[in-house]
Amino acid sequence: MRNTVPVFLYIALAVAICALAVLAVWYYRLRQQRDPARSALVDLLPQMLMVLDENGRIIDANPAAREALRIEMPLGKQKCDQVLDTWLESRGGERLVLEDEHYLFVSEGDRKVCYQLTKHQLESGGMHQGFAVVINDVTSMHKMLETLRTQANHDTMTGLPNRRAYDEKTRQMVRQGQYPFAVVLVDLDHLKRINDTCGHIEGDKALSFVATVLAQHVPPMGIAARIGGDEFAMVIPDVDQIAADALCEKMLTEIHQLMLPYGAPLSASFGTAVMRSGEQLFIDVYETADKRMYVQKLLHHAVREV
Repeated sequence: MRNTVPVFLYIALAVAICALAVLAVWYYRLRQQRDPARSALVDLLPQMLMVLDENGRIIDANPAAREALRIEMPLGKQKCDQVLDTWLESRGGERLVLEDEHYLFVSEGDRKVCYQLTKHQLESGGMHQGFAVVINDVTSMHKMLETLRTQANHDTMTGLPNRRAYDEKTRQMVRQGQYPFAVVLVDLDHLKRINDTCGHIEGDKALSFVATVLAQHVPPMGIAARIGGDEFAMVIPDVDQIAADALCEKMLTEIHQLMLPYGAPLSASFGTAVMRSGEQLFIDVYETADKRMYVQKLLHHAVREV
């Protein structure tokens, strides 16, 4: 379910875009009909509404648009794009275009505000009559989307990216040919014993400690993720096998610094493999790292038994 949550918000955004398009057409038709009561209702709307001619000049605008964008009177002289550029520049803003969706980010005091701009072509009798533009504050929806995206891609307990984020990162690196990079798999040793002997709070504490160590050593272009109960994975760009193994030794030393309540140091098993070129399959590199991690885990269990 977690992986599908953002999809619903994207659907909500699409519905909002359609609603704004309907609002734009409605505004245009009201102005054509010159209905005083309905025009007064439009004037009270918080959304910025404008009507443009075929050349993009503003020929009508409601009070919200005239006040916020400082549209000059009489109407019909200024082009919409020029007005928006001036407004963005004065507010330290920027424009983001995602396919057919336009977003305007501006500063209002200490907060960043996100506006969504929709532009709808107007027709009458099959003839093009210009455009209707609606600019709506979608800051709360934008923040909700970012929150849901974070929740969908991060492990709630450790704060690390989750399996979904890790898989997307590795696909991206393979797709873009960002070689070489090391695949590092990490398994917390004896988690069941820690939970059974000391309680799940101590187990969670051990997991969080390992996550902190990994996060401190992952480079900016890499990733450290929790991909399962006691399993972690990393991608380390621009390293060879020797450098990857040396980094794992350093992280293991730091993990040993946490002493468990029953007197033993915390431990973890590492496995590494390097993807050097696109001639390799990622799944083969991953499986090599997994086998090496499993061998180290057997050694750690053998030492414990001794």
